[in-house]
Order: sequence, then C-alpha cells, then structure tokens
Amino acid sequence: MQPSSSTNPEPSALAPLARPVFRWMWIAALASNIGTWTHEVGAGWQMTLSTKGLAISQVAMLVAMVQFATSIPAFLLTMPAGALADVFDRRRIMLFCQSFAAVAALGLSVAAWTGHVQPWMVLSATLCLGIGAALTNPAWQTAMVDLVLPRELPQASALNSVSLNLSRTIGPAIGGVLVASQGPAAAFTLNAVSFLGIIFVLWRWKYTRPERGGKSERFLGALKAGMRYIRHARPVHDVMVRTASYVLFASALWALMPLIARDELKAGATGYGWLLASLGLGAVVGAALLPRVRTLLGPNQILAAGSVVYGLMMAGLASLAYFEQLGESRIWVSLPMMFLAGGAWLSMVSVVNISAQTAGPNWVRGRVFACYLTVHFGTLALGSLIWGFVAGRIGIQTTLFIAAGGMILSLLTMLRYRITPV
Repeated sequence: MQPSSSTNPEPSALAPLARPVFRWMWIAALASNIGTWTHEVGAGWQMTLSTKGLAISQVAMLVAMVQFATSIPAFLLTMPAGALADVFDRRRIMLFCQSFAAVAALGLSVAAWTGHVQPWMVLSATLCLGIGAALTNPAWQTAMVDLVLPRELPQASALNSVSLNLSRTIGPAIGGVLVASQGPAAAFTLNAVSFLGIIFVLWRWKYTRPERGGKSERFLGALKAGMRYIRHARPVHDVMVRTASYVLFASALWALMPLIARDELKAGATGYGWLLASLGLGAVVGAALLPRVRTLLGPNQILAAGSVVYGLMMAGLASLAYFEQLGESRIWVSLPMMFLAGGAWLSMVSVVNISAQTAGPNWVRGRVFACYLTVHFGTLALGSLIWGFVAGRIGIQTTLFIAAGGMILSLLTMLRYRITPV
C-alpha cells in the first residue's frame, strides 16, 4: 500500500529509504546486482578457459555470445514484460522470475564445482539469468509508485541508479578476486546465494494491488495500444534512433572485454575484474557529476561528448597493443581509460533513459520505456554478435579501432534525430 502523502518540503535524496519495504528491497537488490556482476566475470573468464585450443574465430564468437545471451532476453521480452507489469500482480511476477534465475545460477554453480561445465551451460545459464532480469525490470520500475510517495519517485529512481552503479564497481572486483583464487565456480555460487535476499523480501512483502480506474486492460490489448502509439510518436523515434546508434558501436567493448584482458593486455582473471570495476567506478562518478553537467549541457551535447570520449577510450585500448615494452603494466594504463569510458557510458544511458521516460503520456509510459529497453538490449545483443564475428577474422585491435570510429561517426544521426530537452 502506498504511503500517505504529507506537506513536507522537497524530500531528501535518502527519503525513500525511510520506507521499510523500499529500504529492504533496495538492499536486497544491491546484493543481487553484485552477484550478477560476479557472474559476468565468472562467465566471461570461464568461456576463455573452455575455448582453449579452438580457432580464434570460434573463441571470439563464443566469448561475445556471453554478452549476447545476457542481452537478447531483454530485446525479446521487455515489451511483453512491460504489458505484464501493467496488467498482472507485480510482486508475483518478480518473485517467480527471481526464483527462476536463482535455480539457473545454482545449476551452473553445481556444474562448475563438479568439473562438468561446458560453454553451452554457461550460455544457457546466462540466458536464463537474462530472462529473469528482463521480466523483472519493468515490474520493479513500475512498483516504485507502490513503495514511495509520488514526490519521492525521483529520489527512488536516483537510489536505484546508485545501487546499479555501486554493484558495477563492487561486483567485478569481488568476481576478479574469486575467479583468480577459487575459479569461476566461486563466482557462480556467490551469484546463486545473492538471490536469496530479494526472494525473501518479495515473499514477505504484503503487497496490495492498486485499484484500476475504468475497464481493466488486457495483456494483448495493452501491447497493441502501446505499439500503435510508439509507431506514430516522433519523440519516441528520436530516442530509439539515438539509442541504437551509440549502443551498436559501444557494444564492442562489452562483448570483447574478456579477450581484451587476456590477449591484448596479458592480464589474468583479477585484471579482467579490475577492468570491469574501473568501468563501474567511472559510472558511479559519472552518475554523481551528471546533475551538474546537465545544468551546463543539453542532452544532445552530453550524448555527443559521451560518444567522443567512449570512442577515444576504445581507440586508446586498441593502441596499447603497440606498446609491448610496457608488459604487464599495460593493465594499469588501461584502468583510467576504462574509468572514463564508464563515465561516458553512464552519461549517455542516463540521458536517453530520462528522455524515454518522458517521451510519452502516463497511460503508455511503461510501454514506451519497455520499447526503449528493447531497442537498447536488442542493439547490444546484435552488436555483440557482429563484433565477435569481426574480431574473429581481423583481430581484436582492428575491431576496436573500427568500433571507435563508428562511435564518433554515429553522431551524424543527430542531424535528423535529436533528443528533446526535458
């Protein structure tokens, strides 16, 4: 049941944490997100171990398939999940999906500890985790209105971003240490355990479905109505094109990072974890600085600056291969680059997130945002396959240079498709 309103002044940044259910769900979600990032490290490194002896074209494709398996469920399921969240009990949706993901994580953990893990198992478990996340996310986002006061929603959204970015820093660092010391199985086990908190909190939540005014919308009707609106809304089209144009090229770094760590930087699992952690730390700092940046720059300027910085950092990583004399110290040179790339990535994602949330009226807002997520993750999945294929044939270094150039050239789409300032 939503808390009663009051006449207090503007809520503080931590005001939503005073709501017990939100507070415990936030803590549990943080733990679960940390587990998810440890899985990312474990899965990426397990794939490099499981593909030893294969041709480079096969290795690059299989490693890139980890990011594909993570992203493709969101592409296929986010729109239906958005409609489900508008029509059915959000608590039950989240409880079922998180339990499903926990079982998949546990299965992979058992296979890894017993020495029977195979590449298809890593991809299958990652796919199941992606399915759970894709079906949970719209329900979780829209459940915010049931947990906090309407005037506390911006603060709740900001706290959720803090949780995601903290986990992006902490999870990979923990994962790197675990994988280096105990092997990928330890990372998979931590991920499985991390689901227990969110499942317990959801099970204990005494959720009351809000009453819906007028005739209830059915699932297919809600989906069709949302698609009709999106098809004719130019502001939505602008957001989708801008999203696809930067994610397509940015996905090269995400898809190839395990191979960048192993082959280009000659770093082990710990180094791979540090690369992801540095990327996450950059995102945390970027999130903290973004409100100030938004007072100085418009959304299109932030997108342009983010694309240039991210592209230059990919080119910088590719250039490190020319400095063989640096040896193992190349990993330390790469960390500031990853930090800046993380800040640029967060800035771009935040700008289009806000634009997607405000691109449609209230009655269709959840479905517009779901469509945005569909484009985001669909492009991430497609880009992962493309860059894995390309890297297997022309090498990681050249692939990063091409992706960096494409990232900057993608700004030409802004001549026609520009984000409307909020």
